[in-house]
Amino acid sequence: CSQDKFEYIADICGTNSWMIFNMTLSQDGKGLYYIANNTPTDKGIYKIDLETLDCSKVLDLDPIIPHRDLCFGGINVWDKLNNFYVPVWSWNYDEGDLALLKVHAEGDEFSAEVIVFTDDGSTYGDPLLPGFRHHSCWSGIGASSSGNIYIGASNHYQTSDGTGESGNVAMYKYDPVKDEISLLDDLKSVSNSVNNWMPDESQHKVHTFLMENADGKIYFATMDYAPSSLVRGSHIYTIDIETDEVTDYSKTQT
Repeated sequence: CSQDKFEYIADICGTNSWMIFNMTLSQDGKGLYYIANNTPTDKGIYKIDLETLDCSKVLDLDPIIPHRDLCFGGINVWDKLNNFYVPVWSWNYDEGDLALLKVHAEGDEFSAEVIVFTDDGSTYGDPLLPGFRHHSCWSGIGASSSGNIYIGASNHYQTSDGTGESGNVAMYKYDPVKDEISLLDDLKSVSNSVNNWMPDESQHKVHTFLMENADGKIYFATMDYAPSSLVRGSHIYTIDIETDEVTDYSKTQT
């Protein structure tokens, strides 16, 4: 659109030492939520009223995610119970930091809880994928039309020496009605099952939103990069929202 169609909000609130990595529209389209600050302290959920352009802090996140300082979000990832979802993790990796922040927004009431990748969603549960390095999420999150939430948890690389080898992503589904999180698959295993993962290949992250198509499947793509010894390029994957099957769609296009 032309420049005269833009409006500039001069007094955006919240200190932003980094930048805003996520924005979510309210379900009525009248508000815009974002998380600031992407630092260990002074984090909060803020809301801009799109009619008045007033900005306010609606929820303090420091008590909820005290040591997590990165919040890469998707686009309007809402369930059907007035909750929206944002991945949260730490720039200085600490095992178990990656989690799913579930924010309840109903009227003027706001609350949030943290869901981790264990059998009961708590920090005390058993890991759903033992040994996997749950490092980060780079906007790899989405909601299905049925209201379930899907998230790609990246190990970034599985090794601890910074070589960038063995990158892989674990795909999870959160059912808000049952309040259950489940492991669907990991992408290396999916591609290996159809002989589409090369020796020394790494796929470090899902760097796209997870988007549902009219065919009832969610589509997304991976990213590899130079620290690995083989830079092959991206894969495209699908998730069938009825069966939860994860498929290496790029295999069918070669």
